[in-house]
Amino acid sequence: MEKEVVLKKFDGTVDINKKFLNEIDSNSLENKRGSLRNYLNNNNVDWDCKLLHLSNLANRFSEIHKLDIVHPGNILKYNSYSGSIYISDFGLSKLITDNLKNSKKNTISGVLPYMAPEVLIRGEYTKAADVYSFAFVASEIITGLPPYHDVSREFLKSVMDFDQKFHFTHLN
Repeated sequence: MEKEVVLKKFDGTVDINKKFLNEIDSNSLENKRGSLRNYLNNNNVDWDCKLLHLSNLANRFSEIHKLDIVHPGNILKYNSYSGSIYISDFGLSKLITDNLKNSKKNTISGVLPYMAPEVLIRGEYTKAADVYSFAFVASEIITGLPPYHDVSREFLKSVMDFDQKFHFTHLN
């Protein structure tokens, strides 16, 4: 069966390889079963359930951080069969030691509104960047609204283009 895929590539994105495309393919199959956003939009999720999901996700991130793994995509899915939200997309995850050794840091992966500034600016995936992204996921679970839901994609892209055009100097 032939599939046609449209993949948007941001300026500066490098290394779109077969592994990356396989991850996209597997996630598109999972999305058909139910994304976190669909789950939140189509169910009346009460506070107890929201807090339980947040607690479970925080514990799962804690477990992968104990293994020194960071998860740049923070892609969370709702499993309609078991009724739970879980972390997926580990093909794009990174070992922290590998990330620190990588001098190129020219591959940025993730979903733009959830990405920490240091990831966008320096390509540095850290536990802190995961926590930053998790805060946006938590906000989405609580409010039912994705991050920057009222900001156009064009504006977000213009912010990215502005930073690349003027090469801001960032303090460490």
